[in-house]
Order: sequence, then structure tokens, then C-alpha cells
Amino acid sequence: MPNNRFLGLVISVVIVLTVACGNSVPTPTLDAEAAASSFSGTAAEATQVAEAATATPKPTPVGVGGKFVVVEPTGLVEPDPDFEAKLAASRIRTGGWKTDFQYHSVPFTDIISGGPPRDGIPPLDNPRFVDVNMADEWLSDLEPVMSFELNGDVRAYPIQILMWHEVVNDVVGGVPVTVTFCPLCNSAIVFERTINGMVFDFGTSGNLRNSDLVMWDWQTESWWQQLTGEAIIYDWKNDPEDAAVNSEPRSTLEKGLDLLSPDLRAAAVLRDIQGLSTEEAAEALGISIASLKSRLHRARVILRQHLDEYALLSQLPAPEAPAEPA
Repeated sequence: MPNNRFLGLVISVVIVLTVACGNSVPTPTLDAEAAASSFSGTAAEATQVAEAATATPKPTPVGVGGKFVVVEPTGLVEPDPDFEAKLAASRIRTGGWKTDFQYHSVPFTDIISGGPPRDGIPPLDNPRFVDVNMADEWLSDLEPVMSFELNGDVRAYPIQILMWHEVVNDVVGGVPVTVTFCPLCNSAIVFERTINGMVFDFGTSGNLRNSDLVMWDWQTESWWQQLTGEAIIYDWKNDPEDAAVNSEPRSTLEKGLDLLSPDLRAAAVLRDIQGLSTEEAAEALGISIASLKSRLHRARVILRQHLDEYALLSQLPAPEAPAEPA
């Protein structure tokens, strides 16, 4: 298991940044020599403004000014022999997760559900940007944005968009980064998302710790604290590079999901990707079990047709016969 369980942090300048989370978190050291330039201003001053992106069913700030924050790893965490009993006593829902929960650096009781399921607040991949003139059509001069510059590439991420997505996987200045915003803490942080040579893709786990967003990554299904960039529950038994095999199947699956209507996509994501039971998925969508099975059947047929030439075919359940209307 590798020692590096922390994301590289690049702090962006944010119009509104007031950390209001419960309990304190360890303060990292600030490496001034590793400074990166940063941009502060309104959307009207930025060269590129995030407009929207396709949602996929897919560290600690100590100031501003474009500094890299260096957080020293705290060392490996030994497997917890009593993790199952501790999980059972906690409020964590493990259904659909492949994470090895025996490796954790915080008590399970610290983590609570934020309400939505995994990626119920959908992260954004490959966001589209518009220039300042176009952004003026829908952003006021005083619109709060998260502004960020790296290697001369200036971006502005409107808070009104981040409020609904919280996580943006982007490439800025040629560097893969994850732009994050926790509405509860009003904390906006940018992370470099390449770890041990592999690019990670992040989303929202649906959980909170100390009122702060807990993220997850697609490659290892580890859980990450937004304020510290630390993997607090992680499955890195194997070299993370081995997880790179997930990248191509993920891209293929995302393209298939894009073919589905919103109602069919929601059914497929909740049931086949997040692993909810039929009853749980129907309850989450507010529909009957019969309606869910009907949607799931249609979604699986379309996905299997799209994935016919890929190895993912064997991972999808066979289409169920459509249920009779209730």
C-alpha cells in the first residue's frame, strides 16, 4: 500500500470563503517556494467562465494567494480487525460500495449521511466554458465565483453552478485538477488529482464529516475529506496503478448512460452502479417497484446494445422481463 494518501492541493482565490465546519482539522504546512499564481476577481475579469457540463453517474486551506499546501503523510493505517462491528454501530451505508472499510483513519461514527446517495449531487466532468462576454448574459457583475489560475490558464467557476455539483473534474493549464466546493462549509479548494502517476476522478459520496463534504474516487472507491484532501477510508491494498483498468470501461459506460433518458438513467445508476436494492431505488425515485423494474429493463437493453463489443457486457445483469403495470 503506498504512503501517499493525500491529494496535492492548489488553493484558489475565492470570492466567498468562510470555513464554518464543526470541529477543527489538522493544519498543514505552507510551502511558499512551491507557490503557483492565482487570480482574484469577479466573473467579468476572468478569461474563461464555466457554463455547464455533462453530469456523470459517476489539503486544508490555510490562506489564499495561489500557494501549494504541502501535507506530510501520517503513515500507513493498519487494518482494523473490529471494523465490521464498528461499521454496524455507525450510520454508514455500505451497500453498493467496493471499498475495503478495514482501512480507515477516522472513526466511522464521525461520518453521517448528507441525504443524497453517492453522486446524487452529480460531479461535472469536462466542463464547458464560455468567454466573459457570453457569461455577462447570465452572470451579474457581483456574481460570486471561484477563480483559479494555473500555468497562465485562468478559470472562473460560478458558485451558482458549484452549489448544485460540488465537484468538477477538469484540466487547467495542462494539469488534471479537481475543483471542489462544500456549501455547508463555504469552502472552495482545488486539488491536483494525479497520484502516483495516475489521474483520479472524484465525485460526491453522499456523506459528511464535521459538516464537510466527503468525496470518493472512481478508481479505488476511497473516501476523501474535502477540507484536508486525505483518504479517510481507502482501498489501496494494491498499487493504485492497477485501478487504471477502470478508466476505459468507465468512459464506455458513461457514453452509454448518455444515451438514456433521465428517468432510465436514474434507474440504472441507482440499481446497477450504486447497488441499491430494488426497494431502495424505487423509494429514492419516488416510484413503484413495478415502474422501476420497467425502467430498468429498458435501460439495460439500451446499455447492453451499446456495450456489446466491450468486456463490460459481462458485468451488467441480464435484462429483467418488464413488470406489469401496478
